Formats: sequence, structure tokens, C-alpha cells
Amino acid sequence: MIASTHKPSAAMPYRNAYNNLLNTKFTTSATDFCNDFQRNLQNFRNAAASLEAMNENSMKYGISEGMASIMFFQGTAHISWLETWRATGALEKDQQSFAPVEQMTATLRAVSGN
Repeated sequence: MIASTHKPSAAMPYRNAYNNLLNTKFTTSATDFCNDFQRNLQNFRNAAASLEAMNENSMKYGISEGMASIMFFQGTAHISWLETWRATGALEKDQQSFAPVEQMTATLRAVSGN
């Protein structure tokens, strides 16, 4: 009889955290979406840091602030009443780049009354 030597991949928590972050969508309220996104983003960053620490080839697994912002923005894409917010509150004052997640969170909560 051969003993099982399989051990879970260190990449699985990273993959799961990435999937959770990628699938975070506005479904119930701005507060729930903002809280879920921030929690899933932090879980992803923790998983990335853990994976990077175990990685022998120094591959980076983190996420940039810009990518986090576009993911937050995309999480609201299916909500039609947020079109004005996406055109104004999700962007920097120059209207040329996405605002940081913290700023988007504040403006989204303000327009939704949360």
C-alpha cells in the first residue's frame, strides 16, 4: 500500500482569493459591495504575499492600485443607475484615470446613501 504524499498546492489560496476578488459584484447595497471588495482585496494581497514568500524565482503575484481600481469599477458595471457615478465619481478630477479604491468607495457610498 502506498501512502498518499499529495499536499495541497500553495497556489490554491492565491487562486481562490483571486477568484473571489474578480467575482466581487454589487448585488445588494453599496455598503456590502464596498466591504466585500475591500475584504477580498486584502485577502488577495495576503495570499499574494504568502505565495511570493514561498516562490524561489521571485515572481510577483501582487496587484497594482490601478488594477484594483478597475476591478472595483467593473464590479458595478451591471448596475445601470450607477452610470453617472462611473462617469464622474470613479475617476480622478482630470477625468483621465481611475480614482483609488478608497476614493471610489467613499463616492459610491455617498451617491447610494450608505
